Amino acid sequence: MSTFPKHREQANASPNASPQVNPAKGSLHRPNPAKKGIWFLGSATLGVGIIDRSVATLMDGTLSWFDVLQVAITVFFFGCWILLKPSQGSGGL
Repeated sequence: MSTFPKHREQANASPNASPQVNPAKGSLHRPNPAKKGIWFLGSATLGVGIIDRSVATLMDGTLSWFDVLQVAITVFFFGCWILLKPSQGSGGL
């Protein structure tokens, strides 16, 4: 019969140690406020850009391919920016 513990974590853990939290498995880890602030600023800026380009396109009275292209590019960048939202477990910066 072996006297070794089944898991290494059990061997190295002291009774008074706090449990380690894994950020990948939904923990109390919060995203960096700077990342979140930059993301919100970018979202607001792109939202205003979409509204600006849409109003400018509709105020002309004529609809050109260039106006539609500008709105489409702005919407594309906004969609990409939304996908870059900082996650709960993001580390770094």
